[in-house]
Amino acid sequence: MRVVVAFDGSPSATIAVRLARSLAWPEATTIRVARVLPPPPLGAGARPDVDRRTVDALVSVVDGLRVRGVTPEACILTSAAPADAIVSEARRIGADLIVVGHRGHGAVATVVFGSTARDIAEHASCAVLVARREACGGIVLAEDGSAPAYEARRVLASWPIFRGVPLRVVSVTHVTRPLLAAVGAGARAAGDEREMEARISYRRLASEAAEDLRVAGLAAVAEVRHGDPSAEILAVARERDADLIVMGTRGRGGLDRVLLGSVARSVLLGANASVMVVRA
Repeated sequence: MRVVVAFDGSPSATIAVRLARSLAWPEATTIRVARVLPPPPLGAGARPDVDRRTVDALVSVVDGLRVRGVTPEACILTSAAPADAIVSEARRIGADLIVVGHRGHGAVATVVFGSTARDIAEHASCAVLVARREACGGIVLAEDGSAPAYEARRVLASWPIFRGVPLRVVSVTHVTRPLLAAVGAGARAAGDEREMEARISYRRLASEAAEDLRVAGLAAVAEVRHGDPSAEILAVARERDADLIVMGTRGRGGLDRVLLGSVARSVLLGANASVMVVRA
């Protein structure tokens, strides 16, 4: 596997590094720790000045990632747009995953989700893991039958870093119904029928996904919720104290031109667990 870890020296970036170190990577995994520095002022030369503390911090991070099966590398990039630089570097080396802290040095203390993490999740061509916890002891997979969700399921089944981790497959039915006062009994009955059909369909979807993951060696169970998808996904993660939420970048209703759907955005913003978004 090829992994890029975005590191800016912030506490959130440190959590991202510790999470990366805790995972059981397969043999011959390369983890590239990337630090993005601003370009030098005009007339100051082609390269920015790199102080000793920056170099020492980067070397320390790389040394800490020297675990079995992993070849760590250091990389200093120059850009006024850190997210663009990280995404471009990941694309250049054919990375399978980007790991990034949920907010960096530039984020205001009250902001729970930084712009760099958001932009990387929006534009990366590979999976993105936004780290909020230092380990992964429980997973929630959001399954809605979309192509990105199917790819998220495939990633969980095929990447050995998730083996042995308890996993809950959650499907959320969400049937929009008109105001009861404005419709007759026939319309209400039709709404009830649509809701029941949706519950049956999503129960089957969750059960099939959980079975696929069990066949792949994961301890997966299925659960169906009803209501607002992002709120229910977050609720399950909180109730189970999950360390990681895995989901597709957008659901079945998402437009092809939309890189990150509204549910994924809401989960990234509201989660107290790490979140991995996977593109189809």
